[in-house]
Amino acid sequence: MRLRMLLSRQASFRYRSWICHNCRASSSFQQQEATKERPSQRLPDFPARTRFAPSPTGYLHLGSLRTALYNYLLAKATGGQFILRIEDTDTKRTVPGAEEQLYHDLRWAGLNWDEGPQIGGSHGPYKQSERTVLYQEHAQTLLKSQNAYRCFCSPQRLKELAKRQTQYDGGCRHTSIDESEERAANGEAHVIRLKTPAKLPSFNDLVYGSIGNRRLAQFTSDKAAYEDIVLLKSDGLPTYHLANVVDDNCMRITHVIRALEWISSTPKHVLLYKAFGWVAPSFAHVGLLQDSQQQKLSKRNVNSAGLDVRGFQDQGILPEALLNYVALYGWSHKRTSDVLNLEQLIHTFDLKFTKGNTIVTPQKLIYFQKKYALERIEERAATFDSMVEDVFAVAQKYLELHPESIILSEVDLKDRISRTLEACKHNYYTTQEFYRQHFPYFQKLQPEDYFSIPDTTRNTRRNDGRMVTPEKSNDDYILRCGNQLSRSTVTELVESQLEHIEDRFQQLPPSDWSENNLRKTMDLILAESKSLSSSSDANLPTDSTTILYFIRWILAAGWSGPPIAQTMVLIGRETSLYRLANFPAIISAVKAPQVE
Repeated sequence: MRLRMLLSRQASFRYRSWICHNCRASSSFQQQEATKERPSQRLPDFPARTRFAPSPTGYLHLGSLRTALYNYLLAKATGGQFILRIEDTDTKRTVPGAEEQLYHDLRWAGLNWDEGPQIGGSHGPYKQSERTVLYQEHAQTLLKSQNAYRCFCSPQRLKELAKRQTQYDGGCRHTSIDESEERAANGEAHVIRLKTPAKLPSFNDLVYGSIGNRRLAQFTSDKAAYEDIVLLKSDGLPTYHLANVVDDNCMRITHVIRALEWISSTPKHVLLYKAFGWVAPSFAHVGLLQDSQQQKLSKRNVNSAGLDVRGFQDQGILPEALLNYVALYGWSHKRTSDVLNLEQLIHTFDLKFTKGNTIVTPQKLIYFQKKYALERIEERAATFDSMVEDVFAVAQKYLELHPESIILSEVDLKDRISRTLEACKHNYYTTQEFYRQHFPYFQKLQPEDYFSIPDTTRNTRRNDGRMVTPEKSNDDYILRCGNQLSRSTVTELVESQLEHIEDRFQQLPPSDWSENNLRKTMDLILAESKSLSSSSDANLPTDSTTILYFIRWILAAGWSGPPIAQTMVLIGRETSLYRLANFPAIISAVKAPQVE
């Protein structure tokens, strides 16, 4: 049976062989021919070789990350190889540091390549700038076979032509071979163009099926799609079209998954494969990712939109959350849950891509982030330790700017961060957000932490934890807890019950400072507050919710968190008692308007 399957598979392959002089290797392999059948969602039954070929003209964004992920998943799901190739011939638009950031971003996401820069491989080099001779040799091959020609048109002529029409008019197509050779030998500047027929070859797309000339018009109205494209520029460097085809062939790429914007170029690439006598890889074009304005995510607009991978890292987004999030934009599955880590994505992956473009929204990312953060905290593996270190780094930035806020040693601070993460694990979204909501557990509280101010005079706690305080008067302050406690209620509780509350907690010695004992003390305080109200003529607030919220407001400035007893264990006896004792001085120093 196994032999029959192998023979059946070989029957659908065409053997090809070539020598890449620049790769210094003789290569031969078999590859499935494109058919005109409907798109198949099944994986190939042989190891796929895929590639991700970015250019360092900007930083990795969500769309590019998804392209890399899909190619990675296909390779790993079939036991194949994932290749990284850098298309760095556009030197004018190259962004300094973008290439190094790209390597970092891919490794951060867990998309480690099997061949490529920094690790090598048998089909290198893997940077196009180091393969120039190879492209020039293949351009000469096309000239000799008359599938390409030299174009001597000056920049001035092309500029004037562009004013009248969108495509090149083929002015040099009919220049004789002898004249072309002579002018080139005399050093006349020229480019090499592909001879494009009036009817482009069709191809089978794994998403959209058979794409011929008529159907191609559904994807592009640009007549330039049919022009004689430039393959080799006058400086001897290749264009994307030539380098892409030559590299994919020499690197034995079997499948190309890329964005839908490239589907209009694919017939020309197929034409190049035919001109060289090669078999084209299988193509899958997936819809574009768009922002809220239905604009394509690109290197030029992601920085302002906050959709580049580096930006997500800076926010504290977990790599497994980002991969899970981006995988579902353009691909569907039959599992009951959308929560799929990288290993699960590999085992689930098929070619069931969805058609059409997709608008990126943040809601699902928040969901995945919280799911994976909770998983990390509960497992307490090395990834949990890294979360502790990340929160500690944010805390350090703030405390370096405000040394007067330090309440713990470095060792104790890390331990408290660890315990706070466990206690507040359902509240974790990002590192900065976690620190912003739980800073009362790590530092001294200031008067402004207990109150809010209108937007025009609001303190801003930056990502590094630093408070930026504009000029304001006391009249601008309002209670941070909003309508849950009025100013008059707070005043009454401070005058009538705070001292008693503090005394009750003072009676607990350090050895008895535990959640169980603190809960018992809280129950006693609530019972005594009711008794105090019934024996007094004053109309004092005595309901449990008000008393509990009052104590939480003093201890944690009203921020949500674990129950009060657990909060007091986390911040410790000394800090808890200090905040209770110091609160009357804080509230008397601030003349906040009453909020009823």
